[in-house]
Amino acid sequence: LMAKQKSADVVAACCAALESFAAHFGPGAFGDTFDTVMEQCIALATEQSACQRHLAGDEEDAGDDDDAQSDEQLFENLCDLLGVLAQTCGSAAGRFAPFILGPLVERMHRR
Repeated sequence: LMAKQKSADVVAACCAALESFAAHFGPGAFGDTFDTVMEQCIALATEQSACQRHLAGDEEDAGDDDDAQSDEQLFENLCDLLGVLAQTCGSAAGRFAPFILGPLVERMHRR
């Protein structure tokens, strides 16, 4: 759902749901889909997800407050999800850190 969804609000809700899921069920929660979840987190951190491309490509609504608010909520939910994944999955999540941390820091500097 996260890979193809064009609504930042829906993807933000997915991040929140995954965060709750990981917090309650721990490292085994994702089974063999963990790498896919982390790949979607990378896409979100690097602003390459479908919903972010959709927001960026929407010329008529450029600078729209609703879009900015949706993007901000998405970023916050992604950071919360990544925090829980780091706590619950440890080194499994840590191997993705080089691909995620740089883009997150850049994004925070733009805020």
